[in-house]
Order: sequence, then structure tokens, then C-alpha cells
Amino acid sequence: MIKKLNGIPRPLGSVLLLGILAAAFYAPLFYIGGDHRAYISGDFVTHVFPIRQMMSRIAQMGTMPLWNPYLWSGHPAIGDASTQTFYPLKFVTLWFEWKRLYVLLEAIAVFHIVLGGALMLLLMRTIEVSWKGAIASAIVFMFNGYFEAHLNHSNLVESAIWMPGVLAFLTLSFRQRKPCYIAAAAICLGMSALASFVEVVFYIIVAMVLWAVFFSVGWWRRGEEARVAPRLGATITIAVIGVGIGVAAVQLLPMYELSRLSAHTALTFEQATQLSMAPAGLFSILIPRVLESRSMAYCGSIALVLAMIGLWRGPRSKTSVFAALGIVSLAFALGRYSPAYRVLYLMVPGVDCFRTPERWLLLYVFAISGLAGLGVDALARGPRPEAGRMLKRVRNALPGLIILGVVLAFLLRPVALNDRQCAFQIGMFALVLMVATGVFAAGLARPSVARLLPLLMICLLVSDAFITLRGVNLGRQDPFLRYAKVRDTATALAREGGAYRVSNIGGWENWPGMVGLEHIRGYGPMPLRRYISYLRCVSTNPQLLDALNVRYVLDDFTVAYKNARAFPRAFLVDRYLVERDPSAIASHLSQPSSIDLRYCVVLEEEPDSAGSLEQVGWGESATSPRQSVGTADLESRAPDALQVRTRSDRDAFLVLSEVFYPGWEATLDGDAVPIMRGDYIFRVISVPRGEHLVSLRYRPGSFLLGAAISGLFVLLCVAGLLLGDKPRRIR
Repeated sequence: MIKKLNGIPRPLGSVLLLGILAAAFYAPLFYIGGDHRAYISGDFVTHVFPIRQMMSRIAQMGTMPLWNPYLWSGHPAIGDASTQTFYPLKFVTLWFEWKRLYVLLEAIAVFHIVLGGALMLLLMRTIEVSWKGAIASAIVFMFNGYFEAHLNHSNLVESAIWMPGVLAFLTLSFRQRKPCYIAAAAICLGMSALASFVEVVFYIIVAMVLWAVFFSVGWWRRGEEARVAPRLGATITIAVIGVGIGVAAVQLLPMYELSRLSAHTALTFEQATQLSMAPAGLFSILIPRVLESRSMAYCGSIALVLAMIGLWRGPRSKTSVFAALGIVSLAFALGRYSPAYRVLYLMVPGVDCFRTPERWLLLYVFAISGLAGLGVDALARGPRPEAGRMLKRVRNALPGLIILGVVLAFLLRPVALNDRQCAFQIGMFALVLMVATGVFAAGLARPSVARLLPLLMICLLVSDAFITLRGVNLGRQDPFLRYAKVRDTATALAREGGAYRVSNIGGWENWPGMVGLEHIRGYGPMPLRRYISYLRCVSTNPQLLDALNVRYVLDDFTVAYKNARAFPRAFLVDRYLVERDPSAIASHLSQPSSIDLRYCVVLEEEPDSAGSLEQVGWGESATSPRQSVGTADLESRAPDALQVRTRSDRDAFLVLSEVFYPGWEATLDGDAVPIMRGDYIFRVISVPRGEHLVSLRYRPGSFLLGAAISGLFVLLCVAGLLLGDKPRRIR
């Protein structure tokens, strides 16, 4: 490669090349007006896009998207990883809606793929790999089965792509001990955490620890360049992790608060390993989509060959850490099939919250990317006797690899030829490796071809990715075909006015919220544990559905029926009972004969002042009808605030069909009052007789504390970047 191409510096030219490749690879996403338009499908349609549309809707009301009233009868948006509330690269989406937002989200996902390639390029140059090798690593890291399978989980990809950047600046920190590099590594880790896929952040930290260990091991080796003293390496690594987590505290603290109350915490080993990679899935390392549809371990057959060359001929000080990451990744990705994962589950806090061991393959993909770059680097060393012997061995080994792959494919799936997709992938595997065999043979025969081998391998890498991976996880069905139905339904229901919720038959629970319909269910990773338990009781006690203020039940986004028994959003009762055992409350609520929620509220602690309120017990005294206590009228509502005007001739409890959650504050005529938990999941406030104005606002302490911590650490990083020495330019 030449130093400049038409006046463009090599780093910029390399990144432009990666951008052009990504634009060509994902071109079907942007045929806006054509019949060949493709869409990122799956969870991107049912989850990612609706959540961003809701956040955009809330922001355009002039409210910070802290609380989401459209899912699960109200849910903490800042605690839900799906919202990525504070991820800087998603801020721009708050000003877009509908199709423009969808296209923008797809463009942001593709941009992150390019950004990941650029950071991989930086890492490989940092560890002194040639530009050809660095570009090869970037291409493998951008185009692989892992990112293709998870493109519909865009926050996973957006979190994962920062890993090479973290390791690049961590490496520079080890070598040069400059604050600017420590700050840059911490910022990359913080950005990964703000992208809100905690599992991926955990993987990155594991990679950082292994990276630091191998640099420290280098310090003891004779005849090798000293890397970093163990104590100093540990100090720098801990500093980067600490500062990076501090930068993301504004997102992580609310997420931690929600995780303690979520239904997806403290999973059993069986639950935590449901999505393990089966041992047969290891075959997807060779050929994709023969035994499984997603084939996350697939990086390309050419990439695998180059990785083997890199492992064989690359410098031990560089290949060993990539090999270790690959081995660790495969051991943990096997999940329930691997004793190593059981040890990890039992010994490391927090792993019992992760339920997809196969996502560990991120480290394997990263390792293959690095080793493939080292393989190209080995090919770029020029024609030497040992290089000739290497080429001869590779040429002789490739036919054997072809035979091995094809035979295994038919042994593991005898009917492979009957499946067009499977037969195509087997054929492409054989064809690509035969072309590679011919290229290596030509390199042996002609020195001029040998000098071009790195460039030819890069071309084969790109061809392999485009043939086997391009478009395989994109959908052709226009998701907006459903939009007209949900829009028309929302318009019709808006004429009736008032506060109400809907339930939907047939899934797509997140779509009604995009047009402002508040839904009692949702599709996402972190529903509240109590709320899910409450919904389970609805099947035996339909009044619980009424208490959720469900006025309409939808079927395929059209009104199936109107629920005349729906409770108002706010109402008054003057009877209560106290039950301190939450499981006992859930048990009683599932029985209609235990309590009538229209006339009595269940508290979990004694109220500060009961006044003239009547305390009763379960059964007849809690189900007998009562005369109206008074009125509770909603005067104003916002996503994170509401006001209720109460009028009553005696003391009462104001029961709000709003989910109880830490961070909500209430005032009564301007004076702070406590919010109690009632009826297992709702908010309850004691109000005296007469007319009063009750105001509630969501001001979570976890957010305020996290914002203060993040601000402090961001300032620390800025100081490190400004006050430290100027970073070394990558050449």
C-alpha cells in the first residue's frame, strides 16, 4: 500500500474504505423508494424502533424521557437498557419520528459497524501490525455472523464495537503511561456502558483483564520488550474500569435500581443457560447455517485460514492473547455444556442475571479478527525461504480443510442438499477455499503474485463476507403496513378523552405506545417482578385487569371490545387492610372472594395516620359495597408528573392506577407526603377530608446521584485529555 491515495492520508483512506464496504454491504437497507428495500427485522421492529419512537414522543412533549407511561402501565425509562437514554450517539433520534426515525436507526446501526472497524484498525496499528493486516482485522470484525445475528439488537452491537477502542488506548496507557490514553480508554468503556448492554460491558472487562495479564507476563520474559510491570498494569486497568463505569453512572445506577426489582434477576442455572451454544454449533465456525440459523461463530472461511496462519506464524507476544480470548469465549459460550460456565455462574456475582451464554462469542469473533490481521501481516513480510514453506503447507492443507468441512456437514446433517440455503453455504465454502488454494499456488509459482498475497486475501475476505453473510438477516416485509391500523385506532379512541389503558391480543405490545396508547404489557428485557406476578393473577381474578384502568382490548390493533368495568385512573376508598407478606397479598388478590378493590385497599405497612379510616380483614368485610367516598379528578398529566384534585367528606386513601416505583415524590397542597404501596403494585396517598390538590413527580435519586458522578468523571476525563501529553499520531 502506498502512503497516500490521491492526497488522502492513510488512516483516513482506510476508514473511508471501510465505510464504502459497509455502505455496499448494507445497501438494501437504503433503497428508500424501490421494490428491493430491506429492513432490519425481528426485535428491531417489535422492540428497538418502538422504544425509540416512544422516547422521541416523550422528548417532543418537552419532558426528559425518564418515565415511560406507554408500557407495563408505566415503567422507568432510564432504568431500562433498551432506551439508551443517555447514549450520546442516539440523542439525534429524539428529533425524528416514524419512517425517518426507522431509517435513521438503521443508519446509526451501520455507522456503528464502521466505527467498530475503525477502532479495530486503531488497535491493530497500536500493536504494530501492518496496514494490510489492520484492514483485514477491521473487515473481519465488521462482517461476521455475530454482528449480523445481533443487528436487530442494535444496542448490543453499539456496545460491543467499543471493545477494540478500549484495548487500543489501554495498550497505549501501558506503553506510555500518559493520562490522555487512560482517559480515552475510560471514555470508550463509558460509551459502551451508556449503550446499555451490560453483558457486553462485562465481556469487555474480561478482555481488559486478560489483555493486562498478557502484557504483565511479557514483563517477565527474557529477550522480549518489557510491556508493563504487573502492579502498574493492574493499577492502570482498574483506573480505566473505575473511571469508565463512573462516566456511565447516570445510566448504570438507574439500571441497577431496576435490576433489583426486575423479573430477570437471580436466574437459576437452567434459566441462565437456556440460550447456550450447543457443541454441534461449533461447526458454524467452518460453515454457517447448516445446523443453526444464526451461526454467530462464523467469521468467514478465509478469515479462519488467515487466523490459523496468524496463530502459526505471528509473534507469540501478540497471538497468545488473542488465542486466550478465543478459548475463553468458546468455553463460556457453550454454557450448560461447559463446566467452565458453571464455575463462572457460581463464582462471579452478576453472572446469574445473564441468560444468553452464546453471546460470549463476541470475544471469539474479536480473537479471529485479530489473528486474521496477524495472518495477513505474516503474508506481507515478503518472499523469503520460510515464507515459501509456509505457503506450500497452507496450499496443501486447504484441500483437506474443504474435504473435512463438506464431510462433517453431511455427517451432521445428512439432508443438507435438500435445503437450498444449506447447500448454497456448503458450495460457497468449498468454492472460496478452492480459490484461496489457487491463489496460494500462484504465490508459490510467481514471486510477483506472492507480493500481492495480502491484498488478494483482503479481496477474498470481502468476497467471502458478501457471498455468505450479506442480507441473510434482513427482512423484506414493510413493518409500516401495521402503522395505519394502530394510528386509526388511536385517533378514534382519542375522541373519547380521559385517562385509560389498552390491552392487545396477538403480541406487538410495544406498537400501541408509539401512537400514545398506554398498554398494560410490553416487550422488553426488564419488566418489574411484582408487576409480572400481578398479571399472572388476572386469569383467576378479572377485576385486577379492571384495576389497571383497561378500557379497551385490541385485536390486531382494532378495538375488540370496551371494558365498562374499568376503574378510573384515580379514585378514593375509606377502608384498608394491612398485609406485610407480599406473597400472601398476591395469593389473596388471585381470589375474587378475598377483596373488592373498588372499596378497599391493601397496604403493606401501617399508615402514619389512619384518621377515620376503617381497617378490615380479608374476606367479607373487604368485599362489601360502600357508598362513594368522594371524587378524584385528574387535572393534568405528563409522562413523569400528574395532578389529582380530591374532594371528600371524610378521610380517605387516594388510589392511583400507577405503578409504584422508587423515585416518585408526592405533595398534598404543596407539602410533601409519603407514597405507600397499595394493592401489591399501585401508589396510594392518604388524604384528609375536604378539597385537596395532590401532585406527583418522578425525580429518582439514582438518576440525580448518577448524573453527579458521571459529570465528575467526565470532567476528570476531559482534564486527562487536555492536561496530558498530546496523543501519538497513528501512522
